[in-house]
Amino acid sequence: MSDFEKMFDVNALTALREKFSGKLRIGYAAKEFGLSTQELRSIIEDKKLNKKYKAAASQSLYLYKGETIYGDFLERLAEWKTNEDWSALDALGYFCHKYEMTNKTDFIFAITSNPFSSKETKLAAQLVETFKSRQVIKAYIDWSFDVKNRGSFKIFGIAVLLSGWLINEFNMFTQKDQKKVRTSQLPEAYIEWCRENIPKLFEENELENYGNLATFKGMVERGYASNEMKVALEKAEEMKVLED
Repeated sequence: MSDFEKMFDVNALTALREKFSGKLRIGYAAKEFGLSTQELRSIIEDKKLNKKYKAAASQSLYLYKGETIYGDFLERLAEWKTNEDWSALDALGYFCHKYEMTNKTDFIFAITSNPFSSKETKLAAQLVETFKSRQVIKAYIDWSFDVKNRGSFKIFGIAVLLSGWLINEFNMFTQKDQKKVRTSQLPEAYIEWCRENIPKLFEENELENYGNLATFKGMVERGYASNEMKVALEKAEEMKVLED
């Protein structure tokens, strides 16, 4: 196997990564192949590579994420936590967060040379176009994972969230309290009570609108709700928050 072929051999790259304690940087790999960092980066990102090396080149880019555009991409995905108006990258970032929370493993992208124009990014843009607001996008992703992701239906990619039947079912699920779920904030007094009495609830969950409560109710029905969620729902009934 030539040095050139080694650059795009997954086993060789994995061995390299292990050699450098799991922190493969493009500089280390370039030195190993007797190239400059720029030369190796150019080879990895070369769009004219033979098909024989295309898939492995993508894997190379993934392994070198510490010093490539992929690192910037991952940092940008994490901004869903602070951005109020969600773009495709915010929606995708939250999808990855829910995927990882649910499956206890990272979501792997089908990236080529530029993750910002990946298949998943384009699908997330369609999701944003469908639901528009941050509130509804988040409520839909929560509902998909917390309520629908069971039995024979499993979410392994963002494409399934664009299925017409799933979107229609979500709309029907929220129809009774359409205004509340999509636009109304929960009463401030209720949120304040929850913050003071069940602060642990806010460590991994949001409680801002009626969509959040709908997600909690779905998890209770499935038997997956935390004690804090149950307390929040009981208090909502006591304060008549759920009444029309």
